Amino acid sequence: MADPISIITSATSAATIALKVSKNINQLITAVGDAPDDVQALHAEVDSVHSAIVHIHGILEDQTGLWMPTWGHDMESALDRSGDTLIKIQQLVSKWNGWGNAGKTAQTWKAFKWTFKDSEVARLTKRIEACKTALLLLVGAMSL
Repeated sequence: MADPISIITSATSAATIALKVSKNINQLITAVGDAPDDVQALHAEVDSVHSAIVHIHGILEDQTGLWMPTWGHDMESALDRSGDTLIKIQQLVSKWNGWGNAGKTAQTWKAFKWTFKDSEVARLTKRIEACKTALLLLVGAMSL
């Protein structure tokens, strides 16, 4: 069974990954400038997941004494799925890092589009949306 400390640790780890991924996508969008809506939507979903995880972390730290083992396993599972999905998004963004930060030259999205295939962005956005939904439902359950 998942204990509060291991879930707090998982939440901290997932929040760190989410923040890193969000910053990296934001750097790409800023450097390239004309990123399509689906890449910007992926960035927004990563930010939302980060916010949900940070909220969960805060609730867990405040309510460790009120631990409800009935949702502990669900929480751990949702955090693990979120972390796995965030790592896949980071791997996608990391392909861009091979090009450097692109800020010195006026790059266009066409130069980087090969990195972000529409189907891959859509698949990852759908996965991270599902993670966000699960996390937000758990936040609601924890807040009751």
